[in-house]
Amino acid sequence: MSLKKESEIQKENIEKLFGYIKQNPDLPILPIVNSEVVPDDYCAYWAASWGESRIESYCFSDGRIWFLSDDRDEIFDNFYSMPIDLSGEQEEKFIENAVSSLPWKRAIIVNIEAIN
Repeated sequence: MSLKKESEIQKENIEKLFGYIKQNPDLPILPIVNSEVVPDDYCAYWAASWGESRIESYCFSDGRIWFLSDDRDEIFDNFYSMPIDLSGEQEEKFIENAVSSLPWKRAIIVNIEAIN
């Protein structure tokens, strides 16, 4: 099995990103920087690599970004409390409605990763 070179991975990631941009020209591009890229505050610039991209719904709250594709139960737990005495089906519907009511926005998400 051959390992891909960093340059090949970069090229594939950038081609995928350009494809998303071409197919969705009205969506904003939201770079997401991995914490390994910015280890301290003593430098003005950091080197990084292009990671994977995707089209995703997101929202900001309490200094954190949430992605709709993440575990909806975790999202729910961070925004709401569960009313008592709901059946399993009622609970599922309540969670789904609560999560759906958040101010979601769609964007092309681009992961900015540490250089390997």
